[in-house]
Amino acid sequence: MVLMAPMDEAEIGACLRLALKLDVPCALRYPRDNVPEPMFAAGNLPEFELGRSLLLRDGDDATVLAYGAMCAHALAAADSLSADGI
Repeated sequence: MVLMAPMDEAEIGACLRLALKLDVPCALRYPRDNVPEPMFAAGNLPEFELGRSLLLRDGDDATVLAYGAMCAHALAAADSLSADGI
């Protein structure tokens, strides 16, 4: 079973397109509240691939993993860590 949790509005569409191509059961989880703002400019969303992660920020001191709508919070945490020199 394929589980998908888009990080923003643009990825919702990408997840739905992928779901239509799959020959296996899948589930799409998205927030009931506000959908997070797009993380990439229109048309710049990296290709959505099954089983592939997306590197949102590169660094040497820490690794922060996030899934779905929590990506925006993870980037905010990375900003906070960066402000502290990490």
